[in-house]
Amino acid sequence: MKSELDLQKDFINNPELQEQLEYLKTNPMQGMQGVVMVEAFLKGIRDLGYKDTSFAFNEINDNSIQAGARNIHYDLIGASNKIQEIIVYDDGHGMVPDMLKIAVAWGGGHRQGSRKGFGKYGYGLPSACMGMAKKYTIYSKTNENEWHSITFDITSLDGDEKIDMGKIVSEPKPCELPKHIAEFEGTNYKVSELNHGTIIQIEEVDRVKPVLINTLKNNFLNDFGQTYFKLLDNTNMYVDDQKVDKVDVLFATPDAKGFKHPKNDLSVEIDNPNCYGEISIPIKLMNDKNIESEITVRWSKIPSLFARIMPDDSGTDSIEEAYQKGIIDEKIDNKSKNGYRWKVMKQNFGIVFRRFGRKMEVVDKSSKLGGLNLQTNSIYWKCEVNFPAELDEHFEVTTSKQSITPSNKIIQTLSEAGIFKILGRLEREYSEGNKVRRSKRIDGDVSTNQSRESEIIAQEVALVQGAEVATSSYQERTDKAKERKRKRIEDLAVEKGISIEQAATDYEVLFKDRPRVFSESSLGTSSSFMALEEHGETIEVILNTDHKFFKNFYCGRGSNKETQNTWQTFLILLGSEFFQQGEDHQDYLESFLNKIGNSVKIASRKDHDRNGEENEESDPSDISFMDEK
Repeated sequence: MKSELDLQKDFINNPELQEQLEYLKTNPMQGMQGVVMVEAFLKGIRDLGYKDTSFAFNEINDNSIQAGARNIHYDLIGASNKIQEIIVYDDGHGMVPDMLKIAVAWGGGHRQGSRKGFGKYGYGLPSACMGMAKKYTIYSKTNENEWHSITFDITSLDGDEKIDMGKIVSEPKPCELPKHIAEFEGTNYKVSELNHGTIIQIEEVDRVKPVLINTLKNNFLNDFGQTYFKLLDNTNMYVDDQKVDKVDVLFATPDAKGFKHPKNDLSVEIDNPNCYGEISIPIKLMNDKNIESEITVRWSKIPSLFARIMPDDSGTDSIEEAYQKGIIDEKIDNKSKNGYRWKVMKQNFGIVFRRFGRKMEVVDKSSKLGGLNLQTNSIYWKCEVNFPAELDEHFEVTTSKQSITPSNKIIQTLSEAGIFKILGRLEREYSEGNKVRRSKRIDGDVSTNQSRESEIIAQEVALVQGAEVATSSYQERTDKAKERKRKRIEDLAVEKGISIEQAATDYEVLFKDRPRVFSESSLGTSSSFMALEEHGETIEVILNTDHKFFKNFYCGRGSNKETQNTWQTFLILLGSEFFQQGEDHQDYLESFLNKIGNSVKIASRKDHDRNGEENEESDPSDISFMDEK
């Protein structure tokens, strides 16, 4: 599928202006008949229902980009920070004079039914302008023509005067630009030096929201950055001469806004195929045209603490460390809620659909997604589907290009490609990752030399039971423990990139006077639910955070510090007894524990089948988000 960028290059090599001229030869004005009540239509069309001001102006942006513009400037004009006038400038190929009257007509335009770019119905420009204001003027010039203008003004409808279309729509005519427009300059743009381009002056503004210029400017910067993210490498956009930064709503583009944050060191792991992916899916539509096309799907896994903002006095640069130390909490604070990342995550809760790379809608309704039910934790995955205009009928693209409804064929294609399974996996991994994080926060981990309560209890039990008899098997066991200690120190040196001597010191700091240690570590989904190690004078129980035992029992429903402490004590005592057994008994116990672990996996799966998503814990920080939806 050709991208909008490729199509723009086509316009340069084969100018779209030629299409305008061919269209005019068909005498399109003959189709403009009195089939509507003009006053009712003009008043009613203003209520077309754009979701917000940015959506309306995206219609104008579409025209500029499709006209090959390399620079688009918004000039927000007002008094006391309240908007009164908006002027949109571009340096596209412009419109020939006779095209201006077509441009202000609903259903007019040479792109009617087009499959080459954004335009399709010929409603965009007049609907957007009338939806925001009562008057607008188009100024346009091409390489072969000087500036011409046309004005559409419905202010006369406010009175009781009889409708006079001559007052509402002027005739296209050569013009001198108003002084403030003729003298406009912006980055890479100077009106006085333009050879071609289009300027739209929107006056009598009465439906632009928000009315505060600074807020409107921020909304434009954010929305345009998201909507045209894939196109901003080729077309520059500015609002009051501030450049629109591209915004990848998947947070998977290193040079896009939001990928990095000065107060949060986390980012999407774009080099990890488990965290980010992109595929092109071929699709063949069995109809009269027998269309062969494709859709492109991207997805990303958002880190759990991605939206948190580090307090200024945290004393650390690591957001994970700040969480473990209790500096930041589970629940997102107001500062983080107002942060850029969280806002973008909320705005894109669901599957994002793009047409030729242009963002159209975020769909979050199960009825439109083949039964995919979004949960609270769904905010921590992002997914977008990009499709070409030739598939419009299978996405039910509306006149205002604000609504998307994928057909059964599209939903089936996404399902067969495994997209919904991927999103389900990302959601489960978020929930399971939170369990590991919360568990470590409850009781610390082996990176500290402070003994857990369970370790102290286990040592007291050992003291009551008395010292072991120094048999030959005991001596052999001690020798093995010394060898494991040496190996542990070597591994520590490699892991930290330090000398053996420094690693030995670090080892002593961690394990000195700790004969029993309980820790948690990622050992892999195929490994046992726990590992037992004896090194030096320490017996260590390592709970596998990838195993279902950890996720559904140790950190399952109803778990808390007390229940986890009980599990720790039990497993440490089990480990202590394990190393007092002979090799034959140890082999048997290992086999026994592996079978128990497998049984736990089956039990977890059956429990999920019976109770479904109600067993999945939600992040308390997201409850407020669901309330706002």
